[in-house]
Amino acid sequence: MTGIFFYRSRVRSRNYLAKEQSELRYFIQQQVDSHGDITGYECLLRQPDNEGNWRLPEHLETLPLQRVIFLLDGVFDGLPTLPYTLAINLDYDQIISPEFDYFVRWAQSRITPMQLVIELTIDPQAEYPKRRRFLRQAAQARQYGVQIAVDNVGNRQIDLNAIEWMLPVTDIIKASMRQFRKADGEWLDLNLQFWRKLAQQHHIELVLMGVEDDQDAELAKLLKIDHMQGYLYGRPVDVAQRKEREHER
Repeated sequence: MTGIFFYRSRVRSRNYLAKEQSELRYFIQQQVDSHGDITGYECLLRQPDNEGNWRLPEHLETLPLQRVIFLLDGVFDGLPTLPYTLAINLDYDQIISPEFDYFVRWAQSRITPMQLVIELTIDPQAEYPKRRRFLRQAAQARQYGVQIAVDNVGNRQIDLNAIEWMLPVTDIIKASMRQFRKADGEWLDLNLQFWRKLAQQHHIELVLMGVEDDQDAELAKLLKIDHMQGYLYGRPVDVAQRKEREHER
């Protein structure tokens, strides 16, 4: 019954979503392995600024999942039909919502043969109620073949404390170089070596983001981090514009 209601809600909302679509758009950024070969993509939400440049949205409220579906629908049409991973960022409220199960099954049906990854960023200062519901929803998604990723882990003890309860349903941990570049004399509670060891202990894959130059890539190699993402391998791409250019050729 929930699925039927959600579908009808989506139809009723289509005009509103179409009006708002021009303000938000998904870009994709590739992820690579240690050999530089593409292993997947991440969908990144962007919004135009006053100059028309697409940037990360500021102060964005939680989007209804039917709107996320509307925004992703065209993006999926432009993806390669290869067995890569495809990561989509959702927030906590979206994952514990009744529509999450429908969203997962819809996305999987649209991206085959890709594997769906649901990414979540945790704020160590925030409260996360209904944890049992989150764990149930994540566990159910994993039964469908979905991977759960904790995005942008930090360098402080409170960052670890905030996600420890999620580790049983976590398949991927993503760490950004921006969090681990330190000035002379700066102390980090947790470094990349720590996260690498934690990932190994829990049989979790570690992905290094924000890889911008050869020095970052060399560090990933030194730490035996096999999956990377960052400007060194490609900036986020507007799939809609790419499709338009290909159509014009």
